[in-house]
Amino acid sequence: MKKFALLLLLALTAGSAWTQSASEFEQYRRKFWSQIAQTCLLPVQWEKSVQELDEGDGTSKESKVFTVDCRKGTALETATGSEKVLAPSEFAELFKYQYNDPHYEDYLQVITHNGSIDAKLSDEYSGKIALKKQVFEVDSATGILRFAEVKVAKNNLLYDFELRTRVWFDEKGLYERHTTETFTKVVLSGSVRTIIEGKRLS
Repeated sequence: MKKFALLLLLALTAGSAWTQSASEFEQYRRKFWSQIAQTCLLPVQWEKSVQELDEGDGTSKESKVFTVDCRKGTALETATGSEKVLAPSEFAELFKYQYNDPHYEDYLQVITHNGSIDAKLSDEYSGKIALKKQVFEVDSATGILRFAEVKVAKNNLLYDFELRTRVWFDEKGLYERHTTETFTKVVLSGSVRTIIEGKRLS
């Protein structure tokens, strides 16, 4: 079984219920993947576009529509019939860093409200850690995760890298759309900005 399909099967088995045994961050992770898995119980058509902009004003954009089979971990491109393997890496950066990491507690301003978390790096510590922002918004009435966001930036003498991923869910907890924006600048090689947008069509 492909990794993506296995991940969703485990998410469905575990469910999205909050438990005392798991950390708060782990609860958000479970809820996120459980809702992705619930979305995949239905026939899903998904549109994905990739746009690249370089510093020389060169721009390219490509959009494709896929019929997704999450249980197989595959996506069939509607126009060509070609098949691609789905990968959890589409949302990997959302959970690579943890706002409740003890090493971050002196740097992040964390606001909690009715089951939601909004963590932001204070301006005075802008160069201290890679995690700049992490948000999980939960509907307090239903317990459904409606929005997740992470923003990361890394800078050194050779390159600058920024990434921002945002994911929206509808009122039923089904995946609705997401965006991932990256900016990379390498010394002597120029810079490029990439914008990835995905949305559920059905």
